[in-house]
Amino acid sequence: MSSLQDVITNMKDLGFTEYEARAYTAALQKGQPVTGYELSRLSGIPTSKIYETIDRLKDKGALWANLSDPVKYVAVNPKQLLRQCQQQFQQKIDFLDRNFADLLVEKGSDQIWNIHGYDNIVAKACDMLVSCQQRALVALWPEEAEHIKDALPGKARVVILSYGKLSTMNGAQVFVHDYEKEVRDEQNSRLFVVTSDGEQALIGAMHEEAHAAWTTNPSLVLIAQEYIKHEIYQVRIMAHYGDKFAEVFGNSLEHLRLGREPG
Repeated sequence: MSSLQDVITNMKDLGFTEYEARAYTAALQKGQPVTGYELSRLSGIPTSKIYETIDRLKDKGALWANLSDPVKYVAVNPKQLLRQCQQQFQQKIDFLDRNFADLLVEKGSDQIWNIHGYDNIVAKACDMLVSCQQRALVALWPEEAEHIKDALPGKARVVILSYGKLSTMNGAQVFVHDYEKEVRDEQNSRLFVVTSDGEQALIGAMHEEAHAAWTTNPSLVLIAQEYIKHEIYQVRIMAHYGDKFAEVFGNSLEHLRLGREPG
């Protein structure tokens, strides 16, 4: 069970101040109407600040006041409060969605941006996949596949090169690379590449301190696409020639991957 401080922290993330969150949770725990003085004592908010805090909570629809003398306050049902918050946030999101387009400056063709942090990289990949209209090419490991799976259903055709077996990927065409151990040893991290409509590419190294580059540079996007395509070609060739391929290039493809001459 979460602590009271966790609840207060999350309320602050929704736009409530520390005092507002403390006053609301104190009123909620009391469960019956309280005066401003009582709410000050219950929440630990100075009496000099409690009434302006109460006024803000009333404006946000989090507290109701009755007409008794003295006036008493009661916390609004949490489900109702959260519905109100959700509606208000959705209204803000809808407004920004309509108006951001007027502020958007077209990106030049040579843009390269660094992205740090695992969650930030995955979020960017999901955004690219959701907005993709025609074709997305993806190279990933099973660890990342689970995080992007829900972003796949859409208009675009999605082709995935996976270093390891995957669960169902919502209609994507999947090619599994059978030499994931050798690739992991060579890369010393999990390479994560996403291209969308031939217009943008995300190239990341996914490990404890994950980092990636996102770009609209046509040359870099082309290189990212061709990397994935040629790895898929290799997978299909290996599957077709089977033991003969391993006989020529080695059971772990050491003669191929290390650039040595076959034979």
